[in-house]
Amino acid sequence: MLKELFVFVLGLPILLAFVYDTGQSALADRSLSVLEELIEGPLFGSNLVLYFDPSLDVDFVNNFVTLKVFRYISLIHVDLGSNGSIWSQKQPLEVLRGSYYIHIIICDTDITPFFESVSLEWNPKYILIYSLNADLIWILQEKVFQGIERLAYMSLLPSSLNTTNIRIGLYTYFPFFKENSLSLLGVWNKDSYANVENIFIDRYQSFEGAVFHLGTWFDDFPYLYQSKTEPEGIGEGVEVEMLDAIAATLNFSYTLTTEPPDLKWGAFVNGTWTGMLGMVHRKDKNFTINYFVITSERVKAFDATVSYWMEGFGMSMMSPPPLPKWRGTYYSFRSDVWLGIAVTYILIVLLMTIQDKIQEKPFFGKRTSKWVYFVQALVNQGMTKLPRAQWQRVFIGWWLLYCFIVTIAYTANLIAFLTIPVFPERVQTVQQLAESDYG
Repeated sequence: MLKELFVFVLGLPILLAFVYDTGQSALADRSLSVLEELIEGPLFGSNLVLYFDPSLDVDFVNNFVTLKVFRYISLIHVDLGSNGSIWSQKQPLEVLRGSYYIHIIICDTDITPFFESVSLEWNPKYILIYSLNADLIWILQEKVFQGIERLAYMSLLPSSLNTTNIRIGLYTYFPFFKENSLSLLGVWNKDSYANVENIFIDRYQSFEGAVFHLGTWFDDFPYLYQSKTEPEGIGEGVEVEMLDAIAATLNFSYTLTTEPPDLKWGAFVNGTWTGMLGMVHRKDKNFTINYFVITSERVKAFDATVSYWMEGFGMSMMSPPPLPKWRGTYYSFRSDVWLGIAVTYILIVLLMTIQDKIQEKPFFGKRTSKWVYFVQALVNQGMTKLPRAQWQRVFIGWWLLYCFIVTIAYTANLIAFLTIPVFPERVQTVQQLAESDYG
């Protein structure tokens, strides 16, 4: 009897270890199947950031990352055993913030140290935590995940812990709910959760009477300013009206500050934020509502609402005086037109000189200047004599017609210039301003 009892006691740990390993293997297989259904179903086509707990079984990780569906997805792998600060500093903004990537965390131990060390820019819209350890649901309540807009958690349902029918539950955490803040949304079924919005529900449908403390400055008329009829510290303006409307819908109240301690709006100086934005960045205040211009530097560090006011900026310059009237004598034609007239005049004189030399009796004698003869028509003066040769007369005729057209055009432009003031070319673009000598 003692021998049989001794054999049973020795064999019990082996049996328990076998049962435990079998259960863990079944859970891993079921988890792998659920993750595959997730990525092939509601998350298909989404860009993913996958975080892996270093304590995960190597075979499980290898089987997961080699799924065929990953061939068609933009994928980033992250080791949760690495330094979160160094990793986040190397990532572009679209990886750290917003909805461009869906972040999936696969773990079976506490992974909060990694996320406590990431940069403040890390704030994705969608995070799914898949835990192979059913006891890690408390992670949803950790401070590092409080600001995540859409947060979901999947793990083994406690009711199926000792059964062969392994069921995976989908949970979320409502930060402002006084009761049932940790909520089971349902049991995973690929048909019931066919799209992203079914998995990542809105966690902020109501703020349950929470009080938010705002970093504000009553120096923002007409948006926010000290009320003339209420006590000190009570604000009025467009932003107060918007806040009251939102607070009534989402069930919260708020407090305002009359001014920031350093009397600054908010700029990034020597590695820290000043003013109202500094109060929010240090988490002294929950948020701010003052009228801020959106800059790339601010977008990197803060989340902003859609714009409720668009304002344009312009540049004013003194109008230049009109050009002096006397400049009309040469401003009537452009520079290239004047150049064309000069070249034509020279060519005419040279051609007439060559023609005159081959004549038995030259038309131009030694006393007659060819230059003066041809310029008479350009200044609207008549010619005193014409050549006898018919072909020379035709040549001169074409020259006279040319001069007639030029003088008519010049006279018309000159009259217009003298009648209507002409201004210098004005600066129309930033490039022209940079190239000008203005100021």
